[in-house]
Amino acid sequence: MSLNLYFVRHGQSVANVEKRCFYNEEGSPLTILGREQAAQAGKQLRRVGGEIDAILCSPYKRARETCEIALAEIYDLKRPTLIDQRVGERRFDGMVGEIVTREYHLKTWDVYSDFSAKNGIETLPALEKRARNFLEDMKRKYDGGTIFVFSHGGFGLMLYAVLAEYPADGLFYNLKFPQNGEVINYKY
Repeated sequence: MSLNLYFVRHGQSVANVEKRCFYNEEGSPLTILGREQAAQAGKQLRRVGGEIDAILCSPYKRARETCEIALAEIYDLKRPTLIDQRVGERRFDGMVGEIVTREYHLKTWDVYSDFSAKNGIETLPALEKRARNFLEDMKRKYDGGTIFVFSHGGFGLMLYAVLAEYPADGLFYNLKFPQNGEVINYKY
């Protein structure tokens, strides 16, 4: 059997527009475009059909807002949403509020760079461990079922790496980063 996982990256947030490093859990709300992206994701999820076994969401405000808006588009879905720390954004504690530049992005998504560890950023091996733990737990609990996961680009990129295309050269920045409001279906 396999787990049918629908990953949804949160809609565009104010921090995305400002190109600022990721805010804390309450942090950055959705923009008008972000709310529209969330509604569109909900319309896509409405077409999934069948039983939804679990809905999991990051504790971060932008993901919670996306989840609420998207689920409002699925008229008959009455399942409670589970907040799960494991699907939260990659932790950037040492860089919160910083402007994200291309150089910064290249350094933080290179598994061989020590930039993340030196700057209080969750390392890629730690993020991978968190993603694998989450996937194994979901497979154990919902094998053969369908789950929705409302999360973030960094966690989504690691899911993609683990499930589809792990970069042999350790350069995660060459992988396709999930877009705001994007719905991606994985079988695991």
